[in-house]
Amino acid sequence: MWALKTIPLCCRCWCNLVNRVAFAFVLVLVLLLLSIITLVIIMIIMIIMIIIIEIIVIIVELLGLLALLNFFLVLVATVVD
Repeated sequence: MWALKTIPLCCRCWCNLVNRVAFAFVLVLVLLLLSIITLVIIMIIMIIMIIIIEIIVIIVELLGLLALLNFFLVLVATVVD
């Protein structure tokens, strides 16, 4: 405490201000890092969901093509008979 009293008041205020600015800067960097991590996690989840939806769409299209092929086979079979 004695060493702190020997420093002039303006220097102590300046050190306090520098500490506050440094703390605010570190806090902003941490929040920015957290937001980037959150965005990356959201992007990964969206990519996985898009892949799953595309797989479902491909399966439905293949089933639709099979149904269409079945319809034409039945149509040809009835015409031939």
